[in-house]
Amino acid sequence: MFQNSEQHLIQFCLNDLDSLRHALAQYRVLLDANDVMGKNTFNIEFVEASVEPSRRLQVADAQHNIELLKSSLDLGQEGGPHYYPDHIDDDNKSPISEPIFFAIALQYPELRTEVVEAVQAIVRYARRHNNTNNMWLDNMRLFGAEAIYMLARSDIRYAYLMAQFYIPYWDNEHATGYEGYFCDLLARHGWGEAMIKAFIWCDNPAFRHAMNTCHIDPNKVPPALGEHLLLYPEAYEHFVQMLQQRFTQQPVMLATSNDKLDSQNPVVDIYLSAFAEWEPYSDIEQTELLQRQAWGSTLKEVAYDMQHRIEEQLNVSLVCYAESTLTHMARYEAYCERIDNPISAISLLDEMASLIKHLPNGTALWHYVNSGEGFQHLKTFDPLDLETTSVWPIAQAFAPTFYLHMLDECDDEECDYEIHYQLLNVLKPILDIWITNNKDKDTSSRLEGRDRFIRLLDVWYHILGQRDLTQRHFLAVAATNNPPSITPKEFYARYTQETSHTDESTLPPRLKKQVSTLFSQFDEPSSTLYRDSLRAVSLIMSEQRATHDPAGWKPTLACCTLAAHLWYQDHLEKRQDAYTENLFDFIDEHFFTAVIKRLIGNGTKALQNHRDSLTQFVHQTNSQIDFDTIVNLLRTHLRTVKGTCQTDGEHCINDQQPTLELFEKKGSMQNVSLTCAWLASYDNPLQERARQLLLLLQALAPQRVMAHLAYSRSCSRVRIAFEAPQLEHYAFNWLHEVGIAKCHIDAFKMAQA
Repeated sequence: MFQNSEQHLIQFCLNDLDSLRHALAQYRVLLDANDVMGKNTFNIEFVEASVEPSRRLQVADAQHNIELLKSSLDLGQEGGPHYYPDHIDDDNKSPISEPIFFAIALQYPELRTEVVEAVQAIVRYARRHNNTNNMWLDNMRLFGAEAIYMLARSDIRYAYLMAQFYIPYWDNEHATGYEGYFCDLLARHGWGEAMIKAFIWCDNPAFRHAMNTCHIDPNKVPPALGEHLLLYPEAYEHFVQMLQQRFTQQPVMLATSNDKLDSQNPVVDIYLSAFAEWEPYSDIEQTELLQRQAWGSTLKEVAYDMQHRIEEQLNVSLVCYAESTLTHMARYEAYCERIDNPISAISLLDEMASLIKHLPNGTALWHYVNSGEGFQHLKTFDPLDLETTSVWPIAQAFAPTFYLHMLDECDDEECDYEIHYQLLNVLKPILDIWITNNKDKDTSSRLEGRDRFIRLLDVWYHILGQRDLTQRHFLAVAATNNPPSITPKEFYARYTQETSHTDESTLPPRLKKQVSTLFSQFDEPSSTLYRDSLRAVSLIMSEQRATHDPAGWKPTLACCTLAAHLWYQDHLEKRQDAYTENLFDFIDEHFFTAVIKRLIGNGTKALQNHRDSLTQFVHQTNSQIDFDTIVNLLRTHLRTVKGTCQTDGEHCINDQQPTLELFEKKGSMQNVSLTCAWLASYDNPLQERARQLLLLLQALAPQRVMAHLAYSRSCSRVRIAFEAPQLEHYAFNWLHEVGIAKCHIDAFKMAQA
């Protein structure tokens, strides 16, 4: 059967109105109970049950509404025919049963009331959560949009439900293309009353803006709503009436708790957003638009006058928070109370003991933790089935204080997988009692505390279904054990499902997988390598020396940067062996060639004609080609992007100054900058070539390149920051050592201030 272990199946019979009515009601109940999501995605499957066995819905089941269904799937993120194949078999992960079901139900006028109620439940769900993370259908699309759109297509009066679905806290980066539903409806119906109402009921300013700026048919461009209202006084009268009705029935919902209730102007925002020149999320007062003449006065006066009128009329707040926001705020207030009046570690230990004792055979498990006796109980312990059972309700019932502590450490997410990830933070108070605060006690007490904590880790490892513990778990344990009570090899043998692995020259599968993920980390232009990410790399690679063998690595910049990082770490640790030499040889063979390829790839076609000159300069320190000549050549022929000079903490002198496309993204070329700097740090045959290339990059993008290097010593990924002035001194002194002129460093530091 196609059902997964956590999926709700809603079964119904085609062409049976009572069955369809029951399925709509069942779906509405699940939505109102917040029971439509699995771990991360939608877990409802609508199935046809008039045959044995029941089968998956097919596009053809939509019958008279097939084209409507396809239209809904063509819109939205990554929409298109690939979403409606001719046949969906049991192995197909197609997520479109919900749209098919609604296309079927919309064929029957007799079911219109039930369809509307189900769609309203979708909207209520979206607005309760106010977060697209709670609405993912799969890894590309959100559930519910097609159903609402098809209802609005069938009866435009319900377009306002589409508007309400566009919640204010919307992931604009990952959930893209959904304005297409609004734009399609507007293209079909124009600024009639239904679409004006939809505009007024939309609480997401970006989607209101989209209604005025996105056009399905370039030959048929409707005016912005504001222009339409200026042209048609009767439409403006309806607009005012609907605006008052909207606030009488429902306030505007705010995106987050950071939006303060008493500093909002929701009516003014709706007025301003009716004009195409209005910019959503702008912090700059749009003076020209506010002073525009409209309805016998300025737009500012009209909008504020209307807001004051509605406020006086209703005498209630015109804005509100989502239910999830209020819950989060209450939890945060309780959390702050616990911070001010912290729960004692002894209380947490007692409550955790209560939690463990209420597990199957729990008394014996807790005896094992304290004495080391009864290890066999772990072998027979039936771990919680995390697909169907959770440790959270057990904790809430029998260890309420420890439950709140778990909630704090897991960022308010009642998720067993989050406990697994945060396990050492959850157990830290116990670790402090048994180990950290035991430093002044005799050796036997400290050893006993360490051993007891390892046994506690044994129990939690089994409670959480024996999911592999990782490098971060080991490091948290090792950091409080001096010397460590468990070696890396012992740790992974005890807390992973990895089979016995004794060959030091080859890597176990787990470690191979960890190493392979590092390559993408060194080649991701949208993120930044900083101190902690580089430390994590070093710790993973330190588990087994064979990780330093570059044999089989691809000749990419990412692999060269990882090799350079490992080579640099070897020099810091004064280590020199065959692995160090192999890493250096790998860099020598591939790095500079890969850099040339990157430069040529980001240039105009004319730059290809200068490949020989560029190659000669990069590969030779005594090249006859002048440094300034190469700089001017690249400035002339590398592609540029205007107005993109805002950078990761560096101040831009002129935001119209063209930025090289090569450096456009935050982490672009950081791998090259760092590789050059690491190679330039120690005497080696590549030192001068690396320094020359680093200075070339600095000449092209001085602020960006110095930021690349400074971030590698920064304690923050978001901005360049250091935990102590001495560390800042060491960081910038390193920049000077690898060849950056002191005057440039001083200018960079001033820009950071």
